[in-house]
Amino acid sequence: MRFSSEFVVDLNLLEENFHKLKSLAPKNEVIFMVKANAYGHGLIEVVKFAADKLGVRVFGCASLGEALAIKKETSVPDIEIWVFSDLDLETHLESYRESDIFPVLSNLSQVKFVVESQIQIPLIIKLNTGMNRLGVLESDYTDAIDLLKASGHSSIKHLMTHFSHSFFKIKDGDKTHRQYSKFLEFKELLINSKITLESSSVSNSGAIEQQFGLDETHIRPGLMLYGPRSVGSFKEEEEIWNGKVISSLKTKIINIESVKKGTPIGYGGHVCHADGVLAFLPLGYGDGVLTYYTGANIHHKEAIGRIIGRISMDITVVHFNIEDANKIKVGDEVKFWDHSQKRVVEFASQTKSIPYQMFTSITSRVAKSYIYK
Repeated sequence: MRFSSEFVVDLNLLEENFHKLKSLAPKNEVIFMVKANAYGHGLIEVVKFAADKLGVRVFGCASLGEALAIKKETSVPDIEIWVFSDLDLETHLESYRESDIFPVLSNLSQVKFVVESQIQIPLIIKLNTGMNRLGVLESDYTDAIDLLKASGHSSIKHLMTHFSHSFFKIKDGDKTHRQYSKFLEFKELLINSKITLESSSVSNSGAIEQQFGLDETHIRPGLMLYGPRSVGSFKEEEEIWNGKVISSLKTKIINIESVKKGTPIGYGGHVCHADGVLAFLPLGYGDGVLTYYTGANIHHKEAIGRIIGRISMDITVVHFNIEDANKIKVGDEVKFWDHSQKRVVEFASQTKSIPYQMFTSITSRVAKSYIYK
């Protein structure tokens, strides 16, 4: 466990982001995505807060294990937990029924298994409309409906699909529109087959930001809840989503050394590019500061340093220009990123990463702390 480093989660900003989300989609119910440990921010803490303070009733996670952890460790009443990918139905179908956890069925064989099992769980079905990852295939649409009719199912609790290109600007006739058209065609098939559809969703973060697909009853926000935008870049003038990043990764400088141009630094002897000051930070790939973060900028006071050399398991080295030497001191707090959406996206771009990966990579060696009011 680190004592000089911390992953700080500001739940006030999560609350602020949620209200901004509701202003974009005031008529839609929210399926609050908390997969991958709530995008690295703490599964149990985020679910408790969202249920108790924000009134969220439906949460989406990736695995049955995540869902069971929520049930066991939160004791929040009257919430639904939907499992989106790692279902393990053959082994644990009874666990779904007993725990009021709902699997999202993503192929014809899963639909068949559930409806023929006679175990009473709500039917939530995902369609593959072009993402080509998970979802009932278009070639199986008719068979799926025939299967529902033959088994006596007259209603589906929820129908969904997932857009593959909604992080691009949505334009008439594009991939997102084509996917949505296929989704609507399946809904029409249900109507013609006299199968009732209770609710539906298509809009992930990118689509919500562009207010696309909001005619469905629900939305499924993910990354946007935690701050970063999904659509566009900061080189564009239009600001679609102005959420605030709810986390910051901070540490303290544990050592400082002057350095001359040409000096070898760390594993592999990276050659220092200029005279300056080296700040040594007690975070490395063992903490989730990944090896390819080399070259990214670190903002400190009014100076901008650059991560140099090979990041090791426990240490990251930051080079500051010689004129900034008086601004760098042992014990200074340094942040890899803060609550600025722009800073997080820039850092991700510099490291050829994405904010999702940055957040979820932070390991348990870095303590999490939570702020509210």
